[in-house]
Amino acid sequence: MTNKEAKELVKKYRDGTCTDRERAMLNAWYISLASRETTVPTPDEIEQALNEISSSLPLKKKHILRRLSFRSIAAAVSVICLLSAGLYFFGKKQTVSSSYGNIYKNDVAPGGNKAVLELPDGSFVNLSQAAIGNINHEGGALIRKTREDQVVYQADRQAGSAETHYNVIRTPRGGQYQVVLPDGSGAWLNSASSIRFPVLFKETERKVEITGEVYFEVVREVRDSDTGAVSIPFVVIARDQRIEAIGTNFNVNAYPDEEVVRTTLLEGLVKISLLETPGSRLLKPGEQALITGQSDSIDVNPANLKCAVAWKNGQFRYEMEGIEAIMRQVERWYDVEVIYEGEIPRKKFVGTISRNISLSKFLDILSYTGVNFKIEGRKIIVMS
Repeated sequence: MTNKEAKELVKKYRDGTCTDRERAMLNAWYISLASRETTVPTPDEIEQALNEISSSLPLKKKHILRRLSFRSIAAAVSVICLLSAGLYFFGKKQTVSSSYGNIYKNDVAPGGNKAVLELPDGSFVNLSQAAIGNINHEGGALIRKTREDQVVYQADRQAGSAETHYNVIRTPRGGQYQVVLPDGSGAWLNSASSIRFPVLFKETERKVEITGEVYFEVVREVRDSDTGAVSIPFVVIARDQRIEAIGTNFNVNAYPDEEVVRTTLLEGLVKISLLETPGSRLLKPGEQALITGQSDSIDVNPANLKCAVAWKNGQFRYEMEGIEAIMRQVERWYDVEVIYEGEIPRKKFVGTISRNISLSKFLDILSYTGVNFKIEGRKIIVMS
């Protein structure tokens, strides 16, 4: 597209007379403008492009983009175009044509409701295949599958035994599942995650162990004592940390391939401590605790709550996210392997994409910023 043609489209855009096709063409031109290697766009060109597109998008934090250095503005234009293009194609519910150098020998479906239940005797139940209804009654709890994506534990202390029975629920790569624990607390498991818990909690403590990523909605539980009502803490063990809550909503991301363990608090109050290091930190709503590698300290920062729990709401949500972090999520959700060909792209991404679309559609949206992909079997090749 020539500059003259682009200016004509910009005029139509301002007048509100652009067709969907012309809007997509204009987005593509902005991307081309931002990705020039020999001729750097002028500040006026970039500012105009930024304002033209961002004014039409539901971004609540536009001031973040204004704080970027000039060198980063071109990438920001591509980022906004990515979001705009994604919204355009989602709104029309069309298959995005692979016209950006992508090669798709096949497509991969998104993940779904898949999980396996491990019982105390070592037997397994494929929850995806199990019929709606009772699954097992052992150790003081009735286990029922109530929906295709949920299993519920109904505690029966009168039928319980002195021995503690543990269950483990695991989701594979490409799976997710919901569990209502014996105390009524809810746990949402992301792909490649697990939760281990007793079918009857102790009267003094409710303790679970997790891997991967799990979102919790903890119900408050109290017991009578000589000194009055006492709250029973809810404890989560994840990698090298202990998270203690009373009644609260929080998300724990503790994948082994992520450098940082993130605990994000939405409601209530939690106390976080390291298993082998004294001391603890309190989290308030809207805060996130970060533990890096073998660090012996806990950093607490303001959290982006929408990004932290986007997966639970059926979304990928990015705010200046790098391609490597994005592709780790893709590996887990689509159950694929990612390989980089050449230099790893250093672009940053902003936007929201549904987790319910095919892999090719997801990659085509990312390719609006100039990153190209191949799909070969269950292998993705990222090309700069």
